Amino acid sequence: MSESVEIIFRTFTSFILLWVFVHLLGKQTIAQRTYHLYIASITMGTIAGNLAFNIKIKFLYFIIAIIIMGTVVFMLNLLAVRNPRFGKWIAGEPVTLIQKGQILEESMKQMGYSLDSLKQALRGKDIFNIEEVECAILEINGSLSV
Repeated sequence: MSESVEIIFRTFTSFILLWVFVHLLGKQTIAQRTYHLYIASITMGTIAGNLAFNIKIKFLYFIIAIIIMGTVVFMLNLLAVRNPRFGKWIAGEPVTLIQKGQILEESMKQMGYSLDSLKQALRGKDIFNIEEVECAILEINGSLSV
């Protein structure tokens, strides 16, 4: 098989495998609501990208890597759904950053969330005066609920 035909075949195969991966894991993969799904999406994209054009590595190795990665992510999702304690460990928990109008500096420090980041997120919610906020929670997907 010529190199250009092999690259075309690999590109179509990588697209189909990513499509199957997203279909099996659901729309939450697209939204990347948790750390492990974010990491999985990046990793699967990298594997698929390499499959498409890196003809020095055997085709079978990429297929094995995608299947293993997809299985690991699927199992983590299954465990997270069936076991809430494990789900909190794998996906994380929301963190309160402002409670009763007071900024919880310890929570912000633990999350590595700066005051500037908090102010920026609040501006994104059309809140320009931090003293107006009674409660703010950093969700597991990185969004701020106020």
